[in-house]
Amino acid sequence: MNHQDRQRQKLAELQKQWQDLSDRIEAVVQQLSVTTDAEHKWALSKRREALEAERDGLEPQIQRLEEVLEVSSSEEQLVTQVSESTEGLPPSPFGDMGRITDPDRFFDREELLRQIFERLDEGFNLSLVGESGIGKSSLLSMVCALGPKQIAQTPKVFAYLDLRLVDDENDFYSALCDLLELPNPVRGYGLARALAGRHIVLCIDYMEKMAWDSFTVCVQSQLRGLAEGHAAPLKLVIASRAPLPQLFPELPRNPSPLANICLKLDVPPFSREVAWSFIVHRLKSTSIAFTAVEIDGLVAESGGHPAKLQRAAAKLFRNYQKLAPAQLSDMQHTAAISAICGNLLQAREAEGISVIADYTSPEMPPDAISGLPSGLDEVLAELDGIATVTRSYLDFTSPVSKHLALLRVNEKLTVVTQQKDDMPEPFGSLLGQVVNHWRRVLEAAKGEPTRAYMFAPVPNPYVIASPVLGSLFVGREDILDRLTKLWAGREQGSSVVLYGHRRMGKSSILHNLGVHLDPSMVVVDFNMQLVGLVGSTSELPLQPSARNIRLTEYRIFNNFRIIGA
Repeated sequence: MNHQDRQRQKLAELQKQWQDLSDRIEAVVQQLSVTTDAEHKWALSKRREALEAERDGLEPQIQRLEEVLEVSSSEEQLVTQVSESTEGLPPSPFGDMGRITDPDRFFDREELLRQIFERLDEGFNLSLVGESGIGKSSLLSMVCALGPKQIAQTPKVFAYLDLRLVDDENDFYSALCDLLELPNPVRGYGLARALAGRHIVLCIDYMEKMAWDSFTVCVQSQLRGLAEGHAAPLKLVIASRAPLPQLFPELPRNPSPLANICLKLDVPPFSREVAWSFIVHRLKSTSIAFTAVEIDGLVAESGGHPAKLQRAAAKLFRNYQKLAPAQLSDMQHTAAISAICGNLLQAREAEGISVIADYTSPEMPPDAISGLPSGLDEVLAELDGIATVTRSYLDFTSPVSKHLALLRVNEKLTVVTQQKDDMPEPFGSLLGQVVNHWRRVLEAAKGEPTRAYMFAPVPNPYVIASPVLGSLFVGREDILDRLTKLWAGREQGSSVVLYGHRRMGKSSILHNLGVHLDPSMVVVDFNMQLVGLVGSTSELPLQPSARNIRLTEYRIFNNFRIIGA
């Protein structure tokens, strides 16, 4: 059986699955039309939604195979005729259809993988939700491939289970035990006992299959029992097109075993920037480069959906391969110019300093670079250098380091300004616009880059020495007011003891009393920490002529609780 026959067989299988799902949906719709029980009707509605989501997931696969098999014999002859002209060209770099298992072929998703490993490290079970072809299966493969080096806590075994290969509940337990290297298929308490003390991350793909009639709620219940709790032997990473509450809806008298056990993580399409980077990265290994307009068209057509993006890019790549070498060389030169102009146009529209920091010049095949104006690659390298220094500026916290980074950026912008004069159009004008715009963005973010700043030492306003005097002394008005009222108009003032923990401000209050009391009063501060052992108060070094003494600080009496400081 050749490759085309296998594709036809696969298409027939998918079409049969699609028809089976349609029949099951029709049966559910008929039940909905006759049932009167509100709870049953609600459950049937959820069941229909799950079946429709699964059927919708088959449609892109069927459509892709139909497109492939529609290649006519005339097209095949044309491919044969141009085979000599395309000899030596590498195969299409956009051939990854389905689950990607090679980490070198896996692109982006670093942030999502980081979240997955962090949540697993924290003990969470996870549910990855996204449309068909978005990359859920590939993510599960990367979790299994990279997980052993990423999980910092208890070492774990990572296992991947594709439910498309499982027929029913018995087959599920057989496949699970085989993956976990258990000697015999077991279920129920026997499985729990066999897994006791183990630490396994089980990645289950195509979880929709478990909503089929060939699976009972007992499987879901046991999965929960094995995965719930910090010391559970299993941690689940489940991939599905629909959220778990939609696949396994809860009923008032029949709650779903998988309710609230998994933290949901959405798997989104590529952003425009990531989709651009993906196409450029894949083309690096070839001698072909797409134009900026073509890449924008691919991204817009696919919406950033990885599988759709690869299909569209593979089709465009095949069109390039059919060109004669002379045509291809001319188009590569045109594509390189278009890519650089598109790159500079984007740089000219940078909306903030973080966008400048993320700038990267376009990557192009060596054949395309050779036909570009002399020195253009050096100018683009300077722009890359400006982006690197700008990233450092954003990372720095020291004002001096930030200022030095801005000066370095200014030097590089000056170099680009000088080099642009030697560039032919449209590169010269575009580079001038980029430089002027980047200067304005940097000025708005942190002042003009060409301006020099003098940095002087800043005195620390937080004094920890004792006591605090003058304008640095703040607060304590309540204690000062009480002392002022206590001694106002009296020939003999009452004795007062200030008490409080160390560094609460007792000495500072004493040293600032003179500002608040009547000028006729004399304040004497006597520090007992400076006095050695004395036999009586007569030995204290007080001047006999000191009169009108209203306050003496005896720190040794801190336990007298009269006024709290």
